Amino acid sequence: RRLPRSARKSILSGSGTVQDTLRIAVREERHSHSVTRTATFNSLAGQRRVFFEISGDILPPLLQVHDFAVLSALIVAMRDGRPIHVEGPVTEALIRGLEEFQEAWAQWRTRYTPVRITADQIVPVETPSTRRGMFAFSGGVDGTFALLRHHKARAGLRTARPVGAMLVHGFDIPLGEQHAFDRARANVADVIGALGLPLTVVRTNWRSEASM
Repeated sequence: RRLPRSARKSILSGSGTVQDTLRIAVREERHSHSVTRTATFNSLAGQRRVFFEISGDILPPLLQVHDFAVLSALIVAMRDGRPIHVEGPVTEALIRGLEEFQEAWAQWRTRYTPVRITADQIVPVETPSTRRGMFAFSGGVDGTFALLRHHKARAGLRTARPVGAMLVHGFDIPLGEQHAFDRARANVADVIGALGLPLTVVRTNWRSEASM
């Protein structure tokens, strides 16, 4: 739903630039076989709620930092020209990286404006002694190359041991196309099964709620 005209006027200054802060609230719901993380915020077009439903053999640990929320709202904030504030902790490394990303993106897409990112708490991230992680994988050439390269430890010091693969429903394949996603999931399961890796599925409405 759209904000009332009076509210929209209060958001804009006399020069037409947005002055108020886009505040993001975060929620996590945990069940025995799934985790749902939600970021809720107000855009100029009204309230937005972006969810990520995670299910599968590997689930994320308890939510400690709210980095995903910044990524959920960043494109909307840049388009509206509104600084971001996250109600919770965010890592310093993410903010540093997104400052550089925004500068580059605004050069390519001039309708977007770099915005300031703040949080209730900004925390450092310790570098683990061993590198490992979940690999985003949809069965394409690039993803297959990356997964095999790291699985076989052929990336030198950059090698990150795969602990599983993650397939997202709601990015390339819209949420409404369940049959197409089921086919993609079966193909992915065959590949990662041959490597002895588990599969995690993420469902999200980010594409419809907060993308370009």
